[in-house]
Amino acid sequence: KNIIKAQNIILELQSTLNKEQGGQIAVQLESLYDYIYRELIQANLNKNTKHLDNVIPLVEELFVTYKEIIINQNSGEEKRVNVGV
Repeated sequence: KNIIKAQNIILELQSTLNKEQGGQIAVQLESLYDYIYRELIQANLNKNTKHLDNVIPLVEELFVTYKEIIINQNSGEEKRVNVGV
């Protein structure tokens, strides 16, 4: 059940990629998301945690990266607000 949730999250991330604005990064992310999705399918079909072991570090790294991006965006917004006051 959790694997299916993870698959849905990866599909959602993949569907929101904008290759025109994101350029090469978006293309690379699409490839990464595709790999993660395929591994999750294999883990679910084969009931084999080896496939999960392959993608867990990747997903953890994505989480940390997205978290840092959000923090940086939020701190940038605060700086702009403070400058404007």
